[in-house]
Amino acid sequence: MCISNSLDAGLIRQRDLKGVPLRDLLERAAPLSSAARVRFHGVDNYTDTIPVEKAMEPTTLLAYDMNGVRLPHRHGYPLRVIVPGYFGEKNVKWLTRIEVADANAKGFYEAQGWGPDFIVPTRSRIDVPDNWSSFR
Repeated sequence: MCISNSLDAGLIRQRDLKGVPLRDLLERAAPLSSAARVRFHGVDNYTDTIPVEKAMEPTTLLAYDMNGVRLPHRHGYPLRVIVPGYFGEKNVKWLTRIEVADANAKGFYEAQGWGPDFIVPTRSRIDVPDNWSSFR
């Protein structure tokens, strides 16, 4: 959901997304202990950040599939970050780079004084299958 949408705007949809948990990538990268934020860069030069703790949650994904097909271009093909519980601005599309940074790292809106986390007052839930490890 975009931060500028009202709750009844009809612009929220349910989608089945398939991807890789971001934490799997970050664990392999072994970030420094001073790491506090993860910054995402899109092909359109848009950037945004989330806390490392949020990035390490099993539901934060690098999505490549939506509703059983390759992620459509308008939704971020080939790869898009999905950050459950945060507004859409945090779900950077068309990823080109992921950077682990210190607490001073800022994205586009944060550099303008917004945020930093854009948490959605949601009325939905996110389920992780009991056999989650078999999907990895």
